[in-house]
Amino acid sequence: MRKFSSLLSTVLVVSSISVVTSCKDDDNQKSRTDLLTGTSWMVDKAQVEVSGQLIDVPTDLSPCGLDDVYTFTKAGVFSSTVGLDDCGDGSDKVLNGTWVWKENETILSVTADDGDPDTDNTDDLKIVVLTETQFKFENGTLPYDVNGDGQDDMEVKSYLIYKSK
Repeated sequence: MRKFSSLLSTVLVVSSISVVTSCKDDDNQKSRTDLLTGTSWMVDKAQVEVSGQLIDVPTDLSPCGLDDVYTFTKAGVFSSTVGLDDCGDGSDKVLNGTWVWKENETILSVTADDGDPDTDNTDDLKIVVLTETQFKFENGTLPYDVNGDGQDDMEVKSYLIYKSK
């Protein structure tokens, strides 16, 4: 009986440690807001999805837009800063605006404030990945040449991927 009691005590101790450890892991999980606002973001790459495969493609951003840095605050404000390459003609502009979560934090709705409410632009970004180091969202569809003959064969999903700075 003593062996059983000792074994039972050991099992209970191990189970208690396991429960405490699993609770600690849950406590350490960051919210999507914490992940978004915990770093600044820069464009990393663009991808398209062809027949279930992700293929890296050149972004449609001008080269000077690739070094811009985007920051989101917990107060629902976002801003960008122009990188070292300002396009040479000043066309690379600072962006400011607001952001909110939609649809159970699967959609990031970003409104760029250009100073004129009639021309403010809102984009709803469907988040695919959001970690401490990567922010990936669907970027619509675009025509794509699947077989390399120079003719666009199909519409494919595109993604834009940002990396933490």
